[in-house]
Amino acid sequence: MTVYHTVIPPRFVCDQTECPGYIFVDPMAGFACPRARLSTRLKTLLIRLSLPSVINRMPAALQPLGIVVSRDTLLRLVKAQGAIVIADNLARCDVRVLDVDDANLRKGGPSSGHSVFIDGETHRFLLVVQGTTQAIAEKVMAQWPTVEIVSRDRGSAYAAAHDKTQVADPFHLVANLHEAIKDTLALTFGSDVFLPRGDGWERSAEASTPATTERRPRWTLSPSDRERRIGLARLTSRQARKYRTTLALLELADSDLRSATVAKRLGITRATLRRYRKEAPATLAQVETQLDAWMEAEAIPTAAPPIKTLAPGARPAAESIVAPYHDTVVRLAAQGHGHPTIHAAMVQEGFHGSPNAIY
Repeated sequence: MTVYHTVIPPRFVCDQTECPGYIFVDPMAGFACPRARLSTRLKTLLIRLSLPSVINRMPAALQPLGIVVSRDTLLRLVKAQGAIVIADNLARCDVRVLDVDDANLRKGGPSSGHSVFIDGETHRFLLVVQGTTQAIAEKVMAQWPTVEIVSRDRGSAYAAAHDKTQVADPFHLVANLHEAIKDTLALTFGSDVFLPRGDGWERSAEASTPATTERRPRWTLSPSDRERRIGLARLTSRQARKYRTTLALLELADSDLRSATVAKRLGITRATLRRYRKEAPATLAQVETQLDAWMEAEAIPTAAPPIKTLAPGARPAAESIVAPYHDTVVRLAAQGHGHPTIHAAMVQEGFHGSPNAIY
């Protein structure tokens, strides 16, 4: 059951004339704040339960415990406690390594960019501010004068602390290593292909071609032939764009260019380049399948087109079933009758339609 305690604190009256106050109330320190409707212990409990949970569902989950509280109250308590934690973080004087990075609260929204600051030694969250500009970074870094090392990515906005030792954070070091490995494998994949043979692997004949042999693009297609295939396959604009990019990618497969250069030449990102390269067989197979279907349809003799027939007693679309009762409708409508009343009168005359037709 929900239990409410109506607490009436003691009041004291001051009889000193020079005192600015007249009535004083016991502040009840440690139990509740002034003008509070929740005790301090209950606020602490609500904050602990709300942080790892979904606040929108918390009011319903707390009702079986006898706690009646709204979503707005929970949000207000969590934000107030967060402000206290942020104030304590800004007052710290033991931050020596500062990790800085940017984060978007809404994917694809440039206006939702925020800067995140973390203690690099304790990995404790310190502060998040709106904006990713150099002025904001300088203002925030000035809050911790004890910082000696700034760990950041390659963004120029966080290079404001010129008097600090700047290093790359471990995440971006590993990410750069992965990108380098992917680019290297992408360049060597076409010349080192192994096929399973028995209990081992055997180099394919195409891959074992001497390096001195002149390498020519294996995928060539004239622009007119390419556009004709797109039209016959009935590709959408998005499918056609992907098909053109895939053909251009295959033409550059043997050019020994870096993935970044190929992506820049094609006007796409490296992630899209890797995805198109992986999906190239499926993209080409889809077009070939649709072309085969078109050729089979052309080989089959065209059947006679279907002939549209009309049912017996069908009327032209312009003819109304109310036309024979035109005079009755006009006369009753002039007398102020509505279509339900007119419909009842017309039914007696042999009308078989609905009131909507009269309306």
